[in-house]
Amino acid sequence: MKEHYLHQIWKLGLFNQTGLTTAQGNPIQIESRGEWNWDSGPDFFNSRIRLGGVLLAGNVEIHIKSSDWYRHGHQNDTAYNNTILHVVYENDMDIVMNNLETLPTLELKSLLHGGIEQGLDAFFSTLDFPVCSKHLLPGKSDVFLGMQERVLNERLAAKSQYFGTLLKQFQGDLETAFYIFQARYLGYKVNTDAMQMLAQAAPLKTLARFRDQLTLLEAYLFGQAGMLAAPKDEYMHHLKKEYDFLKSKYKQDGLSAVVWKFMRMRPSNFPTMRIAQMASWFHNNNNLFRYVIECKDAAAICSVFETEASAYWNTHYTFAKISPSHSAAMGLGAREGLLINVVVPAMYFYGELTQNKALKDRAMALLQSASAEDNQVTRVYEKYGFSNKNAYESQALLGLREKYCEKKRCLECEIGMRIISK
Repeated sequence: MKEHYLHQIWKLGLFNQTGLTTAQGNPIQIESRGEWNWDSGPDFFNSRIRLGGVLLAGNVEIHIKSSDWYRHGHQNDTAYNNTILHVVYENDMDIVMNNLETLPTLELKSLLHGGIEQGLDAFFSTLDFPVCSKHLLPGKSDVFLGMQERVLNERLAAKSQYFGTLLKQFQGDLETAFYIFQARYLGYKVNTDAMQMLAQAAPLKTLARFRDQLTLLEAYLFGQAGMLAAPKDEYMHHLKKEYDFLKSKYKQDGLSAVVWKFMRMRPSNFPTMRIAQMASWFHNNNNLFRYVIECKDAAAICSVFETEASAYWNTHYTFAKISPSHSAAMGLGAREGLLINVVVPAMYFYGELTQNKALKDRAMALLQSASAEDNQVTRVYEKYGFSNKNAYESQALLGLREKYCEKKRCLECEIGMRIISK
């Protein structure tokens, strides 16, 4: 028997509850099994039981064997002092609390419905994705509505954590943290670390000194990226000349060109294109974080990132290689990607930091107004009737896949619980 099975069995009451007695021989009635605790501490809180006719309210802890109480060190953790019941599969010893009283213990081994462990094993043994796919009927997955907000909050908390790390690293400088956060996203996994290194090698305060001169912004960013070492056309020669002056003035070390990768990427996502677009943003916008954090409209935020790079990039994706004419502005899909993966997490974190619920709610509302994402994951869920009408629902589906389905945490998922309870 697995402990997370016991959590589900207790939560749903999937055991014989007639004439219950504790392992110590006292009659027990369960009035409320309590609320499942997702954080550290006892497994269930706000539980209520009658022990020998006396009503007790407090926490319930669950283990395979009662001796796990000592093995997990709960006797040294004051968070467990208000435990009123120890629910175990097998009672192999009495637990004595710090007040020298024996902890009431309920052994489930003889109370379980026949075949429940085998049924749970069979459910989790499938290789299908999602695990519950065979139990889902197209158009009948509205049960996910109960999970959406929870999954999305978990996903946003995880995604915004890195923004918090940057904010701490740069001593509360919101604009710098946001600048590096967005640069990192523009690396599109392949160049994530390289883009962050560039943002740190090209400080925002330095960029601000010549933000009204687009050529200098490009020269500085491309130079710090290590991309101007061997000029191959007139444009590169001009940037190299400007960069050599800036480098001698600010004496800041740049990167090596070898950190950049271009393979298996769409040309519009090449780091050269994204760096040129970054230069344009800073040329046209000041205090970007302050601006987007106050925006209440997704379209307004996306328009910030629509500014077009210099004319050279209308016929180039990389230096010195002419390409068919194209727009040097970032496409709508990429701009909404910045909204979803940079602006919303940063806004959510700042709302949490400042205890501003309205700001967190606005982050959620922005997701609801942004277009749905279309990828392999969302298409699988849509096949089974899950709604995917906007970015709010898309991010919830991605969170469901990452945090629950891939890890087979079905016993902690409302969908899995409903299926298993039947």
